[in-house]
Amino acid sequence: MEISRRTVLKGLLATSASTLPGLHATSHPFPQLRIAHQFPSAQTGFHDFRDRLCRRFANELAKRSHGELTAAVYADARLVPPLQAFHALETGSIEMSLIPLIYAGEHMVECNIAMLPGLVTRHEQANHWKDSDAGRLLSRLMAERGIIMLSWIWLAGGAVSRKSPLIVPQDAKGMLVRGGSRAVNLMLKAAGAEVAYLPSNAIHDALRSQQLDAAMTTSTSIMSFRLQDVSANLTTGRGNTYWFTLEALAISRKVFDRLSKKQQGMLLELGNDLEVFARESAQADDYAAAALFAKHHKPVFNLTQDHVRQWQEIARETAWKDFASRSNNCAQLLTLARQLL
Repeated sequence: MEISRRTVLKGLLATSASTLPGLHATSHPFPQLRIAHQFPSAQTGFHDFRDRLCRRFANELAKRSHGELTAAVYADARLVPPLQAFHALETGSIEMSLIPLIYAGEHMVECNIAMLPGLVTRHEQANHWKDSDAGRLLSRLMAERGIIMLSWIWLAGGAVSRKSPLIVPQDAKGMLVRGGSRAVNLMLKAAGAEVAYLPSNAIHDALRSQQLDAAMTTSTSIMSFRLQDVSANLTTGRGNTYWFTLEALAISRKVFDRLSKKQQGMLLELGNDLEVFARESAQADDYAAAALFAKHHKPVFNLTQDHVRQWQEIARETAWKDFASRSNNCAQLLTLARQLL
């Protein structure tokens, strides 16, 4: 299935609002777009690059549109709870959000591929996703559900622990671990762990109150939520890792279809332009998280290719099979994604 990215974008721009129930195109000036996300504001604490990306988007949007379109950023989950952001975009109750796609897994099963362990193991591999057949299919499925992905943001995953480090599968036995997704939880259970599911902005309190033994999350979130204060060690996502997660700066299609074709093109182009900043920032954070733990005199562990292979073997027999069984689209997505390994 060869579908160019240009074809996908042209299709989005060419689709009339009348093709979706209840949507009506309009050319009148649009009110300010609200960009919601759960991450700490760069204005109040650690400069989480996802917050900075949203603010860059808002600033550049005003410049490129000459003030015709403006946006305001709502950080720290002030506008919508993290697990409700997908539905809020789908219904158009918020205009935009930077959302971890895995949080949408209960609403749209195909989104679980965004954090399927062992499928993406290097930044170089992640960077090919958007323009691959797998990426184009995911974009189309998201658009059909009413969400347009403007920026693709891949982040490497690591693990923090209150006691012994989580490096290889046997380390997980008997631990209570926040995996972050159904797929990761299946892998962890097969390794002998107990699992807990909660959004990343709740990890700090859960570790501090000893309700968790360990947690998997991105390098950026490790720093944003100050997990070095409540953890004894870090297994980094730099170099090699057995899981990545896909996040997206996205806009509700109900909002997108109300914009002019020129405005739609501007949003798509701007979102694409910001992906370079996202890639460079995500990679830099993998090393910054390690440096932060070292600064606090806490052990830092890196994963070898053999460590990753051990996790992949479990993931193939658990998470991958489960994902492929959930729908025909899931099976097709996995088949296409495996071409990128």
